[in-house]
Amino acid sequence: LMQTLHPFFVGVERLVRLGISERVACEILKEVKGSGKAPQRLDWRSKALPPPVYQVLKDKDTQRWSSSLRSLFFGFGGLSPVRLPLYNLVFVFDPAEVEDLGSALALLKQMPLPANLHFVMTTASTAELAWEEEVLGSKPSWLSSSQARSEKGQVSQTLASTFAYMLAKGRKRVQSFLTAAHEWVSSLNVNRWPETEEGLQKIKELWLASFKKEAPTEDTWLELLRNGSAVGGYVANCSDYAASTGVPVPSLLVNGKIMLKGAYSGQHAVLQSVAEEQQRIQQAVYMGALTDSSDVSEFFVSQGVLSAYHPEISPDMAESGGEEGMKEQMKQGSYHLWVPEPFLKLTFVSSLEPEVPEVESDPGEGVIAFYHVLVLRGMEHVYMLKSLASHFLAPERLPTKGQTFASHLAVLIDESQGPHLKVLASCLRAILGLKAESDDAEEIRSLNRQKLSVLKFLGTAIPIAMQDPQLPAERLRDLCRLALQKKLPRPGVEALISQDLSSPEEDLKLLQNLAGQNDPDAVAIWVCNGRRIDLQAGGQAISARHVHALELLEGQYDLPKSSSEEPEESEEEDSKEVEVTTKALSQWLADESASLPASVYGLVAAIRSEVLSHAKHDRFTQPAKIFERAPAAFRVKIPPAKPDAASPITVYGILDPLSTTAQSAS
Repeated sequence: LMQTLHPFFVGVERLVRLGISERVACEILKEVKGSGKAPQRLDWRSKALPPPVYQVLKDKDTQRWSSSLRSLFFGFGGLSPVRLPLYNLVFVFDPAEVEDLGSALALLKQMPLPANLHFVMTTASTAELAWEEEVLGSKPSWLSSSQARSEKGQVSQTLASTFAYMLAKGRKRVQSFLTAAHEWVSSLNVNRWPETEEGLQKIKELWLASFKKEAPTEDTWLELLRNGSAVGGYVANCSDYAASTGVPVPSLLVNGKIMLKGAYSGQHAVLQSVAEEQQRIQQAVYMGALTDSSDVSEFFVSQGVLSAYHPEISPDMAESGGEEGMKEQMKQGSYHLWVPEPFLKLTFVSSLEPEVPEVESDPGEGVIAFYHVLVLRGMEHVYMLKSLASHFLAPERLPTKGQTFASHLAVLIDESQGPHLKVLASCLRAILGLKAESDDAEEIRSLNRQKLSVLKFLGTAIPIAMQDPQLPAERLRDLCRLALQKKLPRPGVEALISQDLSSPEEDLKLLQNLAGQNDPDAVAIWVCNGRRIDLQAGGQAISARHVHALELLEGQYDLPKSSSEEPEESEEEDSKEVEVTTKALSQWLADESASLPASVYGLVAAIRSEVLSHAKHDRFTQPAKIFERAPAAFRVKIPPAKPDAASPITVYGILDPLSTTAQSAS
């Protein structure tokens, strides 16, 4: 018991040292508004998701199936034949990998099912970066353009482009092409389709063989390749989908549940996962949460989904299978508690939240804030400036009645790691340190937009420039000037980045504080309300959707519980509910002295999350209900030693009066 209680009392002490009263500190840790439960599904929906290769509503073999959800109760123990897309299956894989190609073919052969099946064909390799004038403007003359084009992944792109062409011809043509491709490459006894001219030529031959009548021309083949790799084409959309959602390659999504290779490759593993989803749908239909007019996809999304997956952000979200999967599911997130004094002096740039009409806003719900600190210790993760700025410029918030949000970003750069970082740190310090000319809200919002646009530009342009291993550090200053000219054209601003600005003392203190807890392999550290994400070179990239996902996870203690969550088993309600008054964190802090700076929210949120992460923190009221319903003679209430003292803990115990423990204490 003391081991469970210890983090709470340490948390109270830390909050009090920040200047928060003991009473409020206890309440912050004792009663939270949300459940603290993290979503376990990924939002598989996206504009970049390719069209399905199989649709139950277009399958002639399912025409005799019932279209009513009530038919789910007459399946006699198996999967019920319902002509509705109950299961959204998305298989993300590299078509050049022989085993993955076989898995895709096996999935297709399992149809018909009450499902929509999508194939997302992409590679696990990093995409090449190119200067896009539509986005960045004219390319600087000094920027090297003699970059050798990599041939790696060309087979995957060609297979994907050919698949996209076949997809327009129908499912049978697709299945026939994939079968022929898998049979040929399997005969070679290799793990991957040969990345040779002969390998590419074989794809073309298989495509030509699929035409039984008039053979297509060479121009048709070239057009197929152009259409597949064009902007908005199948290949580009697949790459965008995998990058933005963070779905590993390969993996299978079943209504947003991520199954890694070890989970979906087992015998009947996919059908078993679909059967589990059927049970959830049956329960929802029985409870009245789903009707024949309902959208089943929206039902699953309403249970709570993350916009993107990353193993460091949500380590227990993906099913791995086997012993390694069990280890991964036991992995917990880590928290970093900043030194308060220097943290409160950091300069933050704020997000551009959509303006909510006063009629719709409810100040009683409070503001959920997120304080991000990006620490760069290498140039590999400068792209994170783009990811964070993209989210800040257009935050994707889930619709929550009466709830308002705000995100804030500060950037710390370890200048000791090289001259490029030193130049970048000096420029960003000058740009982010700009102040609005007045206190006008529109003026401040406009300056925030310009700062974020500069960060997005730099996060896009610098990684392209850094592909040149001989790039001088001063060229980064030229890119910063270009960014200011395009995104922040204010008088005298360019002169600010011409001089080297030394790191302020508070930045050095925070970097020193972080140094003692560094992962030696981490080249970047991202902290949001205390939640720490260590990023290694060559690891999975972070997108704007990942930023939204991390914020959603860290906001779970303040977001109200959704009324559409899955029904849980509960005891009979033969007595009145025990009302629990809860507040959002911002509401508790509003009760404190106005002298506390706004950024103290980030420190308090970190302390609270770190404390509550030490134990199973399921917020429930059953103990209080049981206590109140018990006969008066059976209830013992021990008052606190100091009645006026604040306490973050309320303990309810159920004791058998005839037990050894009770008898020894009597």
